[in-house]
Amino acid sequence: MLLKSLERVVLSLPEKYRDIVIHRFGLFGKEVLTLDCLGEMYGLSKERVRQLQQEGVAKLQNRLRFDGWVSN
Repeated sequence: MLLKSLERVVLSLPEKYRDIVIHRFGLFGKEVLTLDCLGEMYGLSKERVRQLQQEGVAKLQNRLRFDGWVSN
């Protein structure tokens, strides 16, 4: 059930957050990509990709916490 909830939450993220989180952590069988590689794909600096990754993970944590999967 946790994996289904995680998948649902990840797929509900805005596209850029979703793609960065999926590729940074190799979710759903996708290749793990570096900050540099993702930066080139999106025309962003690796620092901005890192920030988007951090924001995306925070959004995931908040949603999973709301759904009762993550404690404070």
